[in-house]
Amino acid sequence: MEVNGNLNIRDVYRPLSFVEILFRGTVQIFHPGHDRLFLSLPAYDSLQHQGGVNYRLVSEACYILANNRDGFFTTDRAGSQRVPDDHPLLIIGKYYYWCDLGDPLYPVVVDFAAWTFSHELPASWSRHRTDQECAERDLYSYSRSDMSDGVKLTDKACIATRYETPYGCQNAHLVPRDQEDWFNANGMDQYSVNMSAGIQDVANGVTLRSDVHAFFEGNGFVFYPPTSDGSEFVPYVCMRVPVYAELLHRRSVVMHTRVAEQFLYARFAYTMISRVPSSWTTLNTVVPIPQAIFTIRQAKQKYKEKAPTSPHHSHHHGDMAEAIAHHIGASSLKQTVSEEEDFAAYEKGWKETFAQRFPWIQQLPEVEDPPNILVTGAHIDGPRMLRLRREYMERNPQVQQVVGPTASELDLMHEPEDDGVDDVPTAPAYCKLQKAWSFAHGIHFLRFVLMASTNMKCQPFESEPTAHSIPGPASMVSPLHSAFPHKDNPAPVVLPSSV
Repeated sequence: MEVNGNLNIRDVYRPLSFVEILFRGTVQIFHPGHDRLFLSLPAYDSLQHQGGVNYRLVSEACYILANNRDGFFTTDRAGSQRVPDDHPLLIIGKYYYWCDLGDPLYPVVVDFAAWTFSHELPASWSRHRTDQECAERDLYSYSRSDMSDGVKLTDKACIATRYETPYGCQNAHLVPRDQEDWFNANGMDQYSVNMSAGIQDVANGVTLRSDVHAFFEGNGFVFYPPTSDGSEFVPYVCMRVPVYAELLHRRSVVMHTRVAEQFLYARFAYTMISRVPSSWTTLNTVVPIPQAIFTIRQAKQKYKEKAPTSPHHSHHHGDMAEAIAHHIGASSLKQTVSEEEDFAAYEKGWKETFAQRFPWIQQLPEVEDPPNILVTGAHIDGPRMLRLRREYMERNPQVQQVVGPTASELDLMHEPEDDGVDDVPTAPAYCKLQKAWSFAHGIHFLRFVLMASTNMKCQPFESEPTAHSIPGPASMVSPLHSAFPHKDNPAPVVLPSSV
């Protein structure tokens, strides 16, 4: 409020004095073969006045670090004092992770590129979508260049803080962009909404406030399923930063249905692998990077070193791909089979990917002689086409306001011929019609023709055609819009079921 031209100054902003999340210590996981720390997590959870970290989270993190090997925890290096797995928390302290196979010198994943994605997710990570949610997910298809706008448009706000201003929110990649080689090598595009977008698909992004985004990129927290059915996800802070622990830890978030749980799981693995101490890189017991990814990295580095540095030089993605292919030879980047087996392995891989992407198609009955059906009841890309049509109509409301042609256009549609039949549209008349109609009329005409082609089966006329027997624009009536009036029949003419 203004008093005598001066503003009343408010007190300095202070955070709430009540703090719910407290740092209580750390949970440390050691390797039994080397007696070396390979994972440390802050304990922000508590149960019966004991601090700890969620047991299932630590177990799944160690499963990933052990290169997808199940195991158990012990309090001693010998492996005799096993920790019960029925407790919700792993209490603050020092533990050893043993693989079920009993190998104390199992290798550890210290580089995300060396980790192989397990396409069979744990049950707690599987989001059970309804049929309607699966259909709606296909509506959110954007190109690579439109990923950021598409993510922020569908999320509408930061999913963690509900901060809504467009200036302070950013698109956060789940699988980082610099891991595109790993993304392609592991076939992660099958979980995208738009498979051609690859790592730049909206299924691989969420909207976060700028500072929360920076904390996320610094591997400060992960999105983790708090229940065993994968119905929701919460931020779980894994870095000792009390301010963000209070702000984010175990808060409910709005995870859009377009987001793939496979990418959330991959980000969980990426964050946990990043917490392995750098001293592990000097040991021999580490999981090596696959040769395909290592070769791609080398080829890219050599291309960058040889590429001209002139600002006027145009760098094309195709040039880099060609240089990489020349460097590694004629063999495929993703295949390790011999050349004579390349085609068979490639075809088998695509069939498996298609089966995983569309499992319901595999359940359809097979027929030896399928009928010659030219028109199907539904198209696999139908939801996307409906979304594009809806967006176009929203951006161009004037199209919906056009209900019929003008008087001059009607004259063109029904130009008389020499035979005395006035109502039969001729080929020249249609040419003139195409030139005379505006863009909006053209859109309506095209939609009517498409709708007629999916509901009519053209047959030869048994008698001489008349004005009312030829399916022209006047007789093509959309169920969503008004039909064009016929100059001799003002009432809408309903499209016949068969002609």
